[in-house]
This record gives sequence, structure tokens and C-alpha cells, in this order.
Amino acid sequence: MKKLIVLVASAVLILAAGSWACADPEGCGACGMRGGGMRGGMQGEGIGPMHHDFMGRVEQLNLDQSQQAAVKDIRLRTKKEMIKKRSDLEIALVELQEVLGKDAVDMKAVEAKLKQVEWLRTAVHLTMIKEQEEIKSKLTAEQLKMLRASQEAGCPMERQGHREQEGHAPMRH
Repeated sequence: MKKLIVLVASAVLILAAGSWACADPEGCGACGMRGGGMRGGMQGEGIGPMHHDFMGRVEQLNLDQSQQAAVKDIRLRTKKEMIKKRSDLEIALVELQEVLGKDAVDMKAVEAKLKQVEWLRTAVHLTMIKEQEEIKSKLTAEQLKMLRASQEAGCPMERQGHREQEGHAPMRH
């Protein structure tokens, strides 16, 4: 029974680590766009790809110099936060592996560690959403209108099947 639990837990950890490793704050290797792709992870919910799409669309809005500077500051601050949050998540996953590797697995410790892992994943996603909202607050009414229109129109790559093939989910707002 212990071997089965360790095997299942190891598989979950490998999948979780793979999802985390695909989180790329600098861009999406699938289409070359910059700005926070996260292929894998919350499949079907699309928060990483949604963030990726958002940042790509913001770059197309012809921001003035002060807006560009503000967005740059927001992005750099968020990048530092994300590095910290992702390293905390990685440590928690290693600690979970450690708890599961013991001869007598303490299920209360496993449950607590899993809750910590999920809390940290939520914190990562909330950080991305907060970044988006802060950036949107720097846009003019016309730029917000253009952003919404581009979100509703969708990415041409979505129509070519790129999204599904690369683990992207459609953007929802």
C-alpha cells in the first residue's frame, strides 16, 4: 500500500513540477510572444495562457512613454514576486516528496503539505491577475476598449489550432 501511495504521489509531483517548469515569465516558446506563458498547469482554466495573451495584447496598444515605464515597473516588481513564490512552491513540492518518502507516511503531514502547495499555486495565479489589473489601471478608456475588442476577437493562432496543440486555453473574461 505504501509503495502505491509513493508511486501515485511521485507521479503527481512529476506532473506538478512539469507544470511549474513550463511557467515562463519571459514568453511563450510556442509562438514567440513575450509575457508570461504557462503551458500546462491549470488545464481548461487557462490562467497562464490568458495572462500571456493579455500581455501580448497590451504590447499592441501603442502605450505612451509614461505608460511603458509604468508597465515595465509593474512587470519587474511582479517578476521578482513570482521568482519568490515559485521557489517557495518548488520547496514545498520537495518537502512533500520528503514526507511521502518516509516508511510510515503521516497522512496529516501529507494533507497539510498538499494544502500548502495548492495555496502557493493560488498565490502565483493571483499575482498574475493583480498584475493585469494594475496594468489595466494605467490604460486610457480608449486603450481599454481596444484591449477588450482584441480579447473578444481572439488570437488568429486560436483559429489555426495553435492553442490546443500547445496547451493553451481560450481566453475568458
